[in-house]
Amino acid sequence: MRLRFAGTALVEPLTRALAGIAIEAVARPDLTICCWDSASTGTPMPAPYWPMSAYGPKGHIIGFNTATLHTLYNPGIRTLHLYDRRSSSGQYWVADAERIPQSQRSAPLREFLHWWSRGMPLQLMHAGAVGYADGGVLLAGKSGSGKSTTALACLASDLLFASDDYVCVATTAQPWVHSLYSTAKLVPGNLSRFPELSGKLSNPDRLTTEKAMVNVHAHFPAKVLSGFPIRAILLPRVTGARDTQLKPATAADAVLGLAPTTVAQLEGHSRETFAKIVALSGSVPSYWLDVGTDLTLIPAAIRDSLASHG
Repeated sequence: MRLRFAGTALVEPLTRALAGIAIEAVARPDLTICCWDSASTGTPMPAPYWPMSAYGPKGHIIGFNTATLHTLYNPGIRTLHLYDRRSSSGQYWVADAERIPQSQRSAPLREFLHWWSRGMPLQLMHAGAVGYADGGVLLAGKSGSGKSTTALACLASDLLFASDDYVCVATTAQPWVHSLYSTAKLVPGNLSRFPELSGKLSNPDRLTTEKAMVNVHAHFPAKVLSGFPIRAILLPRVTGARDTQLKPATAADAVLGLAPTTVAQLEGHSRETFAKIVALSGSVPSYWLDVGTDLTLIPAAIRDSLASHG
């Protein structure tokens, strides 16, 4: 993926989370996205070509989403995502870089990657991932289930970090997780449990309205892993008990942990997305991860899972 910028205002907010996977430019990128804002360039976006009646769920523009074209417009924060499948190119516009929401700063341009991967054995999924180069686990569940706590607890162990919130999964015979975003988010009230994050937050002045966000690649580069084969899907759930335990779960439990938020947050081709999640959930074992209050015991439970499926 090649990113092209008109000016510098969007460079930092759109590339910070992607720094961990940055590579030298290639002659023929698979996907090119042009990014610009009006506030710093002084260039307004042309008036939309669609009427008010065309706005659908999740910013879907009726009549401007076809087999080759995807259009997403959010009038609240004034952002536009436009993707042309024929040329594998996209346009990202925002009125003001200062108004980019945390969801787009922590997982930038994910809509384009979702559209681009249509028809491929690849799928963006709302999940965390930790493990080793020879195998790891996917952490699935709705917001508040304990994914971030679990992923960040592993920073103090020998387990490596691939994701806190969004990954790209290869739904092949040997499922593989690819790290995309090296950011992690945490409810501010839980910061006291992670003293190693003190002074490392990207948004210390916005904690009254946002989750605390840390760039794991910038502060813990040796802990970031680009990807690994998936050995199991773990479904964290907070119990209030001290210890962390693994309990058997079903493929249906894994689908329910992955599908609702992934499908809800990504616009377009929902049936294909769901089918890929079902395929993944049927190809690897699943477990409930009953997350305890003693954070040091979480990595041990994950290692036990990997030892059983190495």
